[in-house]
Amino acid sequence: MLKRPAARTRLIGLGVIVAVLAAAWLGIVKPDPFANDEVVHVMFDHVQSIALVQRNVRVAGVNVGTIGTIKRVGNHAEVELILSQRIPIYRDATAALRPHTPFEGTTFVDLYPGTAGAGPLGNAAIPISHTSVFVSAGDVLSTFTAPVRHSFQVIVGQLSRALARPGQVGLST
Repeated sequence: MLKRPAARTRLIGLGVIVAVLAAAWLGIVKPDPFANDEVVHVMFDHVQSIALVQRNVRVAGVNVGTIGTIKRVGNHAEVELILSQRIPIYRDATAALRPHTPFEGTTFVDLYPGTAGAGPLGNAAIPISHTSVFVSAGDVLSTFTAPVRHSFQVIVGQLSRALARPGQVGLST
């Protein structure tokens, strides 16, 4: 007789643990049972700047969704855009990876839905010919070799000397 109440207590404890985990999951994920998300696929050359956070999709500067899964297709990347609003996407739509700030490495997708005259996109992906990826300042500067960097330092130094007081007076007259 003592085994039955102990088994029942364990079962109730297990149920409470499952309920707490389910409530925590619902609190974190916040699924919307009435959501009517639209999925659009976009092809990019590379997506190395997409981070795990701030995965926004914007239309005209307004957040309209998030970046979903990313998969490799040949030498390119196919990015899933999950739009939380019903936005018609047309065949001439464009998408660009843009930085959140000028010197930050994370990006968002800037989506231009296109024009109705081009016809609906349907289930096709926005092609790579309609997409662009920004080049960060760090990527540009990392291509300069030590001699090139030294030459830039010399040029800046000479320009600074030329624009000092005597040169400044000569330029202003």
